[in-house]
Amino acid sequence: MSAVAQVAELYRSWGLDPAAETNEVPDHAATLLRFMALLIGVEGRLREQKEEAGLAAVLRQQAEFLDSHILSWFPRWLDRMRQSARMPFYRVLADLLERFLEKDRRTLGLEDHADRQLSGPQAAAVVNRPRLMKQGGAL
Repeated sequence: MSAVAQVAELYRSWGLDPAAETNEVPDHAATLLRFMALLIGVEGRLREQKEEAGLAAVLRQQAEFLDSHILSWFPRWLDRMRQSARMPFYRVLADLLERFLEKDRRTLGLEDHADRQLSGPQAAAVVNRPRLMKQGGAL
């Protein structure tokens, strides 16, 4: 199963259908971050309710999702965003997002994959995403 199909199936398992709400593909950066925000919100509610079993499950889901679907390509994409940005806003945005992802990675106890080598569809996505982003307007 492709990464796109995996993430679409994961959304469905949580009762979500992002394609019905937006025109974005399931593995679009905004869609991935929106799902991560949903998981963080669920985590907060479970902490308030002191539901330890549910909390452990959602933390595992967060870690798996962050590692498999975000950290697998965001760091290189953010580097490319910074390098190609013509406006300081996008460099600052990339820096902030990178700091958030690093903090989340450490909080969830994930290993640092700064040296992870991408191949196949993920590598192509990293290379092509900045070009797609530029088509909508200058950075």
